[in-house]
Amino acid sequence: MKAWRAAVWGLAVFAAGYGLLHINFRVRALQEEHDRLAAAVAAQQRDLHVLRAEWGARSSPARIEKLARRFLPELGPAGVVNFGSPDKPLRGDGPATEAAAGGRPPETGGKEI
Repeated sequence: MKAWRAAVWGLAVFAAGYGLLHINFRVRALQEEHDRLAAAVAAQQRDLHVLRAEWGARSSPARIEKLARRFLPELGPAGVVNFGSPDKPLRGDGPATEAAAGGRPPETGGKEI
């Protein structure tokens, strides 16, 4: 009977040791994966910080105005003349143009009622 108890205890100690060793290797693998992902996140955050700084520098109104004067000298500030008036549509081929010109209303699809 003592031999059985010793064998059971020995098997239990062996199983516990194997289980702890397996858990140890799994935890180390997960720590390495965590470290790798943390480094990737940190790199992405650095890149995002650089991109935000570049965007702030490139989208400054003074810089955009200077570039517009340099590369678009014929383009002046937008005024009312550039956009037209609400009475005149920009293009003459839409249903709003037909209705404004005295044609049939657009909801009839161009058919007589």
